[in-house]
Amino acid sequence: MILLGESKTRRELLKVYNNIDISLDTFPFQGHTTSCESIWMGVPVLTLKGNRLLFHSGECVNSNLKMFNWIAKDNADYVSKAIEFSSNVKELSKIRKGLRNVVLNSPLCDSKNFGMHFSKMLWEMWSQLNK
Repeated sequence: MILLGESKTRRELLKVYNNIDISLDTFPFQGHTTSCESIWMGVPVLTLKGNRLLFHSGECVNSNLKMFNWIAKDNADYVSKAIEFSSNVKELSKIRKGLRNVVLNSPLCDSKNFGMHFSKMLWEMWSQLNK
């Protein structure tokens, strides 16, 4: 584990991901923006299953990527998975090479479907208010 100081630019920050094997999501409050940046840069995120809405961000990201095994059920599972995933360099390399493509083809990047569902939800709310 290497701790770095502040990045001066966005580009500098994103370059840091080229030197990261696995992102360890924070808990109990997860870093949604950092998780999204990480997966975009090809770095898988190990996250902890939340027990309240506020704590489900990382779980949501990984679920939408169908990376269910990257969601730890408790603290012990989190540590166990971190050790297991970091020990399998071949599998980790395979995940990293294809992760951006997985992201692009996931619901996380499906703006057309999101827009359709969001529009439908707004019309349904408007209809309920105007009955």
